[in-house]
Amino acid sequence: MPLSNWTPSGWLEKPAAQQPVYPDPVALEAVLARVREYPPLVVVGEIDNLKRRIAEAGRGESFILQAGSCAERFAECRATIIANQLEI
Repeated sequence: MPLSNWTPSGWLEKPAAQQPVYPDPVALEAVLARVREYPPLVVVGEIDNLKRRIAEAGRGESFILQAGSCAERFAECRATIIANQLEI
């Protein structure tokens, strides 16, 4: 997709592959409703800081180290585990 056609909601037009099958749609909707009430995972200040740091790397003033397993389980989404991963 060319950048000129990019929109924040463009992902909604893409097919969803490898989606889990949830046997109880009522329970699923209850969980989704609860998650929708949670605060954002990232605050605006963190986004602005990341943009500034990426720009620094683009100018050769720093570098980016990306790490992660990309397969974290929900059971691993706890503050102590995340903090330990960030100590790298």
